[in-house]
Amino acid sequence: MASPSVISRSNSQNDWWPTYVAPIGHPNHLNSLTKWLLEIVPPTLRSHPVIHRHVPVLLHLAHGHLAGSLDGARTTYSTLRASLAPLLPPETIAAALIATADCGRELQLQLTFVEHMIAQHCE
Repeated sequence: MASPSVISRSNSQNDWWPTYVAPIGHPNHLNSLTKWLLEIVPPTLRSHPVIHRHVPVLLHLAHGHLAGSLDGARTTYSTLRASLAPLLPPETIAAALIATADCGRELQLQLTFVEHMIAQHCE
């Protein structure tokens, strides 16, 4: 299975559509969506049968996890330079900021997709 961070940049759906989640209406949509979401949520949650049986529960848990992770990435980005500048050279700080920004962009794409799926499957 592909990494959950693989977001299609050329998919006909949208830029934020994961490459291996089948389109809405496709017979494999819910199965592929569930597999993708299970890769997103923390491992501890995967052991609970309720998230395997109810896509809306899984979607809401994934949403909370992604929103929290995105908030954490934003906080890290905003504090990284001040926290680590006394310890590391400027080029290391710059590389860490790029990595954190990339992570934040990926999390935002994943969150956008989950929000779209909540609108489709929970409302």
